[in-house]
Amino acid sequence: MGVTIECANAIVKVYTESGEAIFKVQKQNSMRVSQIQSLDYSLSFLMGSSMTGVQKVPEVGVVPLDIAVKLNIDLKEFPKTYGVQE
Repeated sequence: MGVTIECANAIVKVYTESGEAIFKVQKQNSMRVSQIQSLDYSLSFLMGSSMTGVQKVPEVGVVPLDIAVKLNIDLKEFPKTYGVQE
């Protein structure tokens, strides 16, 4: 991976000494989803353009040049409770 043994040893030392504290902080800062408020999606096909024309496949016929998928999810997050043991 291109990491010298000295650097790898330093990373391992810090992780073994502080791994549990790092885990607790990351767990506290992670997002917790309690509810999905809404979910919207759209699917768009670009069938042709004036620059490229139309993409034709002999077996199928006209196929999309491009497909775009948009997804919007509104979430309600659990409140963060600092100092509470889990």
